[in-house]
Amino acid sequence: MSLSQADIAKIKVTKTQKKGCSVVLEVEAPVEAVSSAFQTATVQVQSRAQLPGFRAGKVPLAMVRQNFDHLVRERAMDIAVRDVLNEALTREKLHPVATPAVEKLEFEEQKPLKMTVELEIPPVFDPKNYTGAKVVKTPVNVGDAQVEEQVKEILEHNARLEDDGASSVGPESFVIVDCAASKDGKDAPEFSSKSEMVDMAAPQSMPGLADAIKGAKKGETREFTTELEKTKVSFKVTVCEIKKKVLPALDEAFVKEMGFDTPQALRDHIKSTLLKSEEEKLDREVLRQIEEHLIKENTFDIPGSLVEHHVGLSANRLKERVMPQDREKINEEQEKKLKDRLRPVVEHDIRIGYIVHAIAGKEKLEATAADFEEELAKGLARARTEEEKGRVRSFFEARQMDIMATITERKVMDFLKAKANVLEA
Repeated sequence: MSLSQADIAKIKVTKTQKKGCSVVLEVEAPVEAVSSAFQTATVQVQSRAQLPGFRAGKVPLAMVRQNFDHLVRERAMDIAVRDVLNEALTREKLHPVATPAVEKLEFEEQKPLKMTVELEIPPVFDPKNYTGAKVVKTPVNVGDAQVEEQVKEILEHNARLEDDGASSVGPESFVIVDCAASKDGKDAPEFSSKSEMVDMAAPQSMPGLADAIKGAKKGETREFTTELEKTKVSFKVTVCEIKKKVLPALDEAFVKEMGFDTPQALRDHIKSTLLKSEEEKLDREVLRQIEEHLIKENTFDIPGSLVEHHVGLSANRLKERVMPQDREKINEEQEKKLKDRLRPVVEHDIRIGYIVHAIAGKEKLEATAADFEEELAKGLARARTEEEKGRVRSFFEARQMDIMATITERKVMDFLKAKANVLEA
């Protein structure tokens, strides 16, 4: 900082407007502060200035001002505005959520500095009525039918195809066919295929194919015409093989390959997994209801610039998931609609973040160093190699603040769940 204590004492700060999270400051610094900024700027520019006859960094100060005055002025203005603004924010105990905007600036050498600054600060509020939220919770229930459905999916996933032995293609058959295509009486190799498999029970990408071969015998050729790419294409389809899907038997040999001793052990594992999944889903629903309660009971303004910043980040993350060629087609109007859809979600999350932070402070639930070390120990315990442990340590070191915030949020939510008025549905 280039300001002396005497300069700091002469700075005048007036809060002219306070609406919600928006604050407007009128700031005036003495001419001495401006002179000090010019002196510092001149020396900084000198360190890199070059003129014929002088070594770099050794140009006389008077010649620096004469030849590089515009650079000195820009640097002096940056120094003065930064130092004076930092002092003003410190004095007023303001913590902007984004870089303050200097709307009006009077900056001339040998004159006081005057500026109008607009900024947004976090909301200041006392969290209210955060305990006793009425929450409806549905009892967790996993029936045998759900377990058997999962068993069926596992068997389907491990199914194999065998020769059907059937005399003709049926509605459940898997058929291997050769397709010879023609268009306008000429061969159309772009539509032809060899050894293509057709699942008769599933929708087809080629209209009319399944209907054409239904009831056909092995070696039989059927003909049909369909429209592909807005063109009439004729096909001769030969049935090469007729297969059926065979599910494995649910016996000890099968389940042992999956790491279970008996079929019942597999069912028990499936039920346990389903129960855990249901409990997690219901827990998320409980948290959603608590969050709605918190927002209803705590009304306050949030910084608009922070909302727009996170709306932009969320929109960019969604666009990154789109194929590059499609991403380029997103026009200004479509991006605006995307951001409009995202804004309520972002506002909700920011409000909850502020409320959780306020409750954490009021109830003394902030994450501690011991909590962080415990979380790190859990991560290291899950790592199987020294290399993985190294990555875990690096991650925790780089994301310490984020991890501490997550731990704090978890503590608060556990506290709120324990204090909620839970009603069974």
